[in-house]
Amino acid sequence: MIKVTLNGMRDAESDRDFMGYIRLNVDDKVYLDSIKIYQDERQDSGIAIVTPAHKSGDKYYPFFKITSKAFTDMLRNCVKEYIINPDNKEFVYNLQQEPEKIGIYVHPDTKKADMMISGQICIDSFRIMQNKENGDLFVSMPSIKKTDADGNVKYDKVVNISKDYRDDFNKEILDKYQKYSKEKKEEKAEPSEGGKTI
Repeated sequence: MIKVTLNGMRDAESDRDFMGYIRLNVDDKVYLDSIKIYQDERQDSGIAIVTPAHKSGDKYYPFFKITSKAFTDMLRNCVKEYIINPDNKEFVYNLQQEPEKIGIYVHPDTKKADMMISGQICIDSFRIMQNKENGDLFVSMPSIKKTDADGNVKYDKVVNISKDYRDDFNKEILDKYQKYSKEKKEEKAEPSEGGKTI
């Protein structure tokens, strides 16, 4: 079950105007924030759904992607229902696959991990980091760097893992990463070309 919540909604005043945000709650385990809604007459539906992105060089890369057109259309329909009745800000989307299948894929060579949710959403911006003080490994959540009016820097997470699921989530990623690292150290043959996904 995926819960869809509309936040900070406002009336659009132009053809390309910001309308608000979407928050997705996947089975009370994974929360996706900062999905922007725009009124956009260039779209057949008149509504554009834009996921948060980070800048690297001259390009922007999304923290996660909605890979299903049907899922995107569902989000647009939620916005349309809100326009008809502004009291409607929360919706529930049931996938054919229940409960939602969450797949974790680790890329040890780049110290990154992906999450695929029922073939509908791909989160490809988890990073495996090392604590400088004690050397422990941990999984870094995707976040947007922001600077307030006083020059203070803060990071807003765009993906959050629930407290109940967090231990299992971290353990699965770190176990796969450490297993590969151990195998690589023990490997006597020359490493093959290209990265490995497990």
